Amino acid sequence: MISFEKLVARNVVVFISRELDLAGLKMTVNKFLGIAIVGGLIVLTVLSYSLFFLKFNVGIAALGGIGGAVLFEVVLYMLLEFNIEKRKTFVESILPDYLQIVAANVRSGISLDKAMVLAARPEFKYFSDDVKLVTKTLYAGSTLQSALFALAEKYRSLQLKHTVRMLVEAIQYGGGMTDLLNQVAKDIRNQQM
Repeated sequence: MISFEKLVARNVVVFISRELDLAGLKMTVNKFLGIAIVGGLIVLTVLSYSLFFLKFNVGIAALGGIGGAVLFEVVLYMLLEFNIEKRKTFVESILPDYLQIVAANVRSGISLDKAMVLAARPEFKYFSDDVKLVTKTLYAGSTLQSALFALAEKYRSLQLKHTVRMLVEAIQYGGGMTDLLNQVAKDIRNQQM
């Protein structure tokens, strides 16, 4: 199997890996690069030969093929960005409801990490799966703060990062977690309106 990762710079591989994680795609960087590189070459070849056989001169056919390949790469990247934005929008839309459920669980005497998992409902889709991963990382020995920061890094959402930062500060310095969660949920709803 061809290792497409070796064909590009290391920082490009890291960037693509991060984008794939933000998009929630369970695809390796090598597979994505394979689609991008092989797909681009196929578009370049097919379009160039098609234009050449349609009696365009070689230069125009080559430029058309290159333009088609560049357009293919741009569309591929736009689809990736669209998926990232869709996930972000979804998480920001369900975040107030999720925080209020967590607050109700904390108010009933459940610890924050367990309250978060109990609030992870099926209607929250992939966000529920990511919250459940927080619990697994806690059982693996990670701290709650680092697990929460890891959760926030899975989305390109400033609201989620702000919420996690406030939760971590409340854990560190103490404070009314229930009131904080309810207030953050209320603030997010007001911003959305």
